[in-house]
Amino acid sequence: MYTIGEFASLGRVSVRMLRHYDAVGLLTPARVDPHTGYRFYSEEQFLQLVRALALKDLGLTLGQVAAVVHGRVDREELAALLRERGSDLRERIRRDTERLHRVEARLRALEGDAMSLEHIDVRALPARTVAVGSARAEGFNQPQIGPVVSSLFGKVAAALQTAGLTCDGGAVSFYEAVEAPLGGDGEVRVFAGFTVPAGTPAGEGFEVVDLPAVERAAVLTHKGAMATIGGSWTVLMEAVAENGMVPQGRAYEVYTVSMPAPEEEWVTELQVGVAAA
Repeated sequence: MYTIGEFASLGRVSVRMLRHYDAVGLLTPARVDPHTGYRFYSEEQFLQLVRALALKDLGLTLGQVAAVVHGRVDREELAALLRERGSDLRERIRRDTERLHRVEARLRALEGDAMSLEHIDVRALPARTVAVGSARAEGFNQPQIGPVVSSLFGKVAAALQTAGLTCDGGAVSFYEAVEAPLGGDGEVRVFAGFTVPAGTPAGEGFEVVDLPAVERAAVLTHKGAMATIGGSWTVLMEAVAENGMVPQGRAYEVYTVSMPAPEEEWVTELQVGVAAA
């Protein structure tokens, strides 16, 4: 079972959004503690969540998403819904080009089999030590989280230089959903920084975190601009769920090619530990 904060982190949504999904009957917690009111979600609900997020990302209404997730819409009806949404997006192509591409990709997927791991690398991840800074973002969407990550990289690089340390290790970021007290809106705590040698001491402007080795992780390589990285996360998480796995631990973004290269040449590995469901 996952707590609501853990489930929000794995799904890359806010705690507030999960509460809303519960209120509208889209995704109800598997269990609610009668004494504390704390909400818990089962591993089986992870597939429902990633499917709901994928469909919602395409612009379907919550009512339509709920109908699909709960099996009230068949394959042909879903294809018809997506084709109609594609037509709407074409009328607003200058503002919604990226979303239109995801709709068409979803239609192509409907004509084939379930999501496969053909483009997903499943491998072990080594233990690593990272010097990171942290800050809050309002949500997991790229416009909310991107500027925070960029700012943290600059601050941590400067802090390491001041401390006489080099930051020639790979850049990495990870996130945690934060549940607000008394039912308030949750936020995202963002961590971003650089791989450093084990035993590096913390310093002013950065903390040092030892990230454990991961025996089995699903890894997807995202190429190009960060504006579309959310779609790559959706592909990775849906492939994981469709192939009978559940995520474990933190999910990471590791930037193997970034500044000063042009953003269209950037290469980012999306990594998440997995286990059999």
